[in-house]
Amino acid sequence: MPGALATRRRKMAKGAFAFLRATCFRFAAQSPSLGLPAAPSVPSSGDAHLANFGTWRDAEGRLARG
Repeated sequence: MPGALATRRRKMAKGAFAFLRATCFRFAAQSPSLGLPAAPSVPSSGDAHLANFGTWRDAEGRLARG
């Protein structure tokens, strides 16, 4: 897997967004030790945006939701 790791690092180096998106699991693993204020527990999805909830593009390229 050394080639896959090198590819991942190249992609992460393209910008802040790519880096932060690729390392969000590290933040989640470290968050208990960061001393963040307590917050209520809520059910959520780690990648919760509209495109993950039944959306697609129709034949004319319009965004559709089901």
